[in-house]
Amino acid sequence: MIRWIDYWDGRHFGAELTAKIRTPTDKFPTDFKESTAPDNAAPTILAAAGKLHAALAGNDAKGAATHFSSDAVYEHMTLRAYVLGRLAIERYLVRALAKLPAGARSSLLHLVGGDMGGGYEWQAAPAYRASVRRGITAITLDQDGKITRLTTVWDGAMIPDADIKALVLLSLD
Repeated sequence: MIRWIDYWDGRHFGAELTAKIRTPTDKFPTDFKESTAPDNAAPTILAAAGKLHAALAGNDAKGAATHFSSDAVYEHMTLRAYVLGRLAIERYLVRALAKLPAGARSSLLHLVGGDMGGGYEWQAAPAYRASVRRGITAITLDQDGKITRLTTVWDGAMIPDADIKALVLLSLD
């Protein structure tokens, strides 16, 4: 093991209590040694996650949706939202992608996994780099390399409740 990062949503613990125990911003590390941790991933997950994240970072909701199976599940743990089915996922991404930390102009940092799925760390979109900074996304693939489930999480305690609520509303179809 060369590094360990614990991704969680501090809102589960309570945003106020989390703020009291959080490492101050000026003392919080900014380098988690991604460059020293080689991507340890099968070609199938490298392709699937790479193409998906390129579409997300490029604010291409329709392109991102093409990587999901027709009955896929998009689970957003921070927002406590589930979007079911490729068409609903596409509509959600059209509404939300430019506003999500893992959306437009985010960057993929590190990827692991095999032929049936894996996960990747990402750096947040520029609007969130001073607050959320990073998150993680796990994906499960079917035999055709389509995403059947995406689960993502980032620390929602880093942004105001009003902003979380606005993001949650984007999941309503």
